[in-house]
Amino acid sequence: MRFLKRFINRFYIRHSLMFVTIFLAIVPLIFSDYILIGITQRNLLKNQKQTHKTISALIAAQAKQFMKVVDSKVESVKTAILFNSLDHELSEVIPLLEQRKTLVSFLENAPEIDYVLIQNNNGVRTFALNTSYNDQKVLDKQLAPMITTCIQENREIRSKPIMLRSIFKIYIFFLYPVETANERGVVAVAVNMERLFDSIEVELPPGYNYYMVGTDGTILGSTQKPMVGFPFYKDMTGILNQKVSVVEHNRQKVIVSGTLIPDFQTIVVTFIPTKIAYIHIHDMKVKTIGFGLLAILLA
Repeated sequence: MRFLKRFINRFYIRHSLMFVTIFLAIVPLIFSDYILIGITQRNLLKNQKQTHKTISALIAAQAKQFMKVVDSKVESVKTAILFNSLDHELSEVIPLLEQRKTLVSFLENAPEIDYVLIQNNNGVRTFALNTSYNDQKVLDKQLAPMITTCIQENREIRSKPIMLRSIFKIYIFFLYPVETANERGVVAVAVNMERLFDSIEVELPPGYNYYMVGTDGTILGSTQKPMVGFPFYKDMTGILNQKVSVVEHNRQKVIVSGTLIPDFQTIVVTFIPTKIAYIHIHDMKVKTIGFGLLAILLA
């Protein structure tokens, strides 16, 4: 019995020492692997930020170019209206331009412009449409307070992109005060922003997407059209200042970066889900844990 007890004790001591030795050898290895994985993850995040900046800058450049073209077209419409208002009543200008085919030509060459309105300070109005009459009612409602401000303060107004949820369209509104010998009024132009989002062509790396986001965090344009009109993230200032790198969106964590387009009052946000960005790191973690468990089991 005494011999058996000694044998059992020696067996347990040897195997315990062996287990402790293996454990002490493997745990630091796993720990060091996790440190390396953490460093790799931080470096990957830095690389992602640089990729984001490059993509965002390309999209922002295309958006700026689009807005330059739109500005030029709106300016042409405004100039034509102002020129013809010199010797006519404001209510006569659009019918006159339509009669001369001038406005028709403008609207054919400017499909981005959905609505042109001239209204005097007595509320008399005339308009040209590149859209439906149902949309016109929604546009009129949105324009009403801006028209009042434009006439009262006698200043030009250029709105930020506005999402009209009832017709699910996004517009920028341009308003210009007009004054003739006999009356004062306003020229209003509504620009549909859908063509901007359709015109952007950027080859995105695998897994990447982008949004055009308003300063209030609402998605205005996207490679994922069903998400337009929904909130993206409230703290857009934090994203712009690089204070936020990973956010929760649509029930998943994404790495984000933003570039502001000042004239457009819109932020280009590029993002990639962390599960895609960190897929190699995830594999490294699984292999490290698997190796450690296997080594302990074999021991």
